[in-house]
Amino acid sequence: MNNIKRISFPLNLVISITAVFIVISRFAYIFYIGDNDVEGDFLDFQQLSTFLYTCGVEVSYLSFAFILAYATRFMEKNAKKPFLFLSYVISFVGFYFISWILLDEGVYNTKEELLICFLASIGIIITIYILSKFIKENYNSTAKLKSKIRFVMNKMIVESVENNHVVNKERWENEIVNFTLNKVGVNNKKRKPLSFKWVVGVAIIFIVVARFAYVFHLEDNDVEGDFFDFRWLSIFLYACGVEVSYLSFALILAYITKFMEEKTKKPFLILAYVIAFIGLYFISWILLEEKAYNTKEELIINFIVATIIIITVFVFSTYMGDNYESIEKLKSKIRFVMYKLIVESVKNKHVTNKERWKEEIINPTLEKLDE
Repeated sequence: MNNIKRISFPLNLVISITAVFIVISRFAYIFYIGDNDVEGDFLDFQQLSTFLYTCGVEVSYLSFAFILAYATRFMEKNAKKPFLFLSYVISFVGFYFISWILLDEGVYNTKEELLICFLASIGIIITIYILSKFIKENYNSTAKLKSKIRFVMNKMIVESVENNHVVNKERWENEIVNFTLNKVGVNNKKRKPLSFKWVVGVAIIFIVVARFAYVFHLEDNDVEGDFFDFRWLSIFLYACGVEVSYLSFALILAYITKFMEEKTKKPFLILAYVIAFIGLYFISWILLEEKAYNTKEELIINFIVATIIIITVFVFSTYMGDNYESIEKLKSKIRFVMYKLIVESVKNKHVTNKERWKEEIINPTLEKLDE
């Protein structure tokens, strides 16, 4: 449809800004590692690097929620709602931990702290939901108008058939079919996968469990030991949960491109790879034996490991995508053949009986194309 070119520039701009924002928020702490660190009271964090690392995680979480909600603008209508819900879940997690960062731990015990963070994040999410609902109502009025235009154009085709406007094939194609299809994009409807709700449900469970598993090992329930150079199990679970959920975000973002127009897929796929790289980088950092390397060596090794894994995933996904694309091309050819059959049936006056035409030609064709 003609509106794709109009949205491509702001789409690329939004994706680029989000990618830069995520990278900066996650890696800003690196400039304060080792001797460059600053000690003080940063909202109960003693070191600036720890404060920046923790804030960066939650700020990037809110970036994920934003980009996921933004991506639904380019998705099929039937797939939007579950992914919008997922964006609210991610926002809740982000706001929860931001509340935890801002809260003065010396004033509250653990249970009070968890409750306050929960209530604060719920309040923020409800406010965002009400505002987005208000904005969406204004947007929907335009969408409904477009839907009515689409219906009117469709009726015009049916009426033209009924009134024998299709006696001349060239006139029919030029004045009715091509004009209508170009205006309303009838042939742009895509097959809808049936499993997206299941994918969203699993993603929600996975992200929530990954981020909150550490809660069960706070204070007296914590376990002391050597967990990949982490002294406490709660801290190890917190760090792992952050990066595992990062990989979940990358997977979800790549998955939702299945519901998008071809021209809008690429920026979101690139962002998915950026997010996956960050997650793999920090997973390498968690698993690496810090005593064996200095800071620079550690950063380089993490970068190389993450790059190798991303390249491997890219090669594999490209191979799988080529196979999928060959199937889609075959379906496109079938669609074209069915379309030509309809035109030929019109040319040969098979449509002199409207009901017969719809029953024998149109309905079976649409059923086949929607399978």
